[in-house]
Amino acid sequence: MMRSCGISSIFAVAFVVGLCSSAEALPPGGPEAAAMQWILLVDAGEYAKSWDRAGVVFKSSVTAGDWQKRIAPSREPLGAIMTRTVRDETLSQTFPGLPGGKYALIHFNSVFEHNAAALETVTLDMEDSHWTVIGYYIQQRYKQ
Repeated sequence: MMRSCGISSIFAVAFVVGLCSSAEALPPGGPEAAAMQWILLVDAGEYAKSWDRAGVVFKSSVTAGDWQKRIAPSREPLGAIMTRTVRDETLSQTFPGLPGGKYALIHFNSVFEHNAAALETVTLDMEDSHWTVIGYYIQQRYKQ
C-alpha cells in the first residue's frame, strides 16, 4: 500500500513503542540471523515460504493468501535489495498487546534498486527455543 507521503506499510503486528532492553542471554543464531534468513525469502519473492516460516502471531494476524496480496505490490516496486545493514536491535520481555516472553525488534537501513533509502523493521518472538518473525514493516525514506 503506497501513500503519497512516501511511506510503504507492509505489515506491523503492533506499535514499535514500548520495547524495553533485556540483558538475557540469547540462543545460538540470535534474532538478527533469524530475521535475515526470513527477509531473504521476501527479497526472493518467496512470500508463501516467508509466511510458512513466520511465527504464530504473524500467522494469526494474516492468512497466507492475504500476506501475498499485501507484500507483493508493496515490495516488488522497490526492486532488488542493494544493501542492508543492521541499524539497531532491541531485546525485550514485553511487547504491546502480547503476553510476556522474549521479543526482538531489529531495524535495518536498506537500499533497494528503485529506492535510495528505506528503514525495514522486523519483529521477532521466541517460539519453541528459536526466533520467529511476527512483524515486518518498511518505511521508504527517499525515492529515486
